[in-house]
Amino acid sequence: MARFAEGEVTLFPESRQLIPGRPVIGAVLRTRDLEVTRRALKSAKVIQEGRSLFVPPELAHGLWLEFREQAR
Repeated sequence: MARFAEGEVTLFPESRQLIPGRPVIGAVLRTRDLEVTRRALKSAKVIQEGRSLFVPPELAHGLWLEFREQAR
């Protein structure tokens, strides 16, 4: 994992693999408000899990993008 000010680059879990056995690299971006991010991405096919929104690789040039809401 590589961390930077706004997020991190990480290997996503096996459950995110599109092809079994092929690791998936993704970017995690922190956001202050997940609802604002959801509205900005409303035209995209996003997946919500808890305090995160995921943009699938077919919409993000082959990467999983995760927008993770910071704890308040």
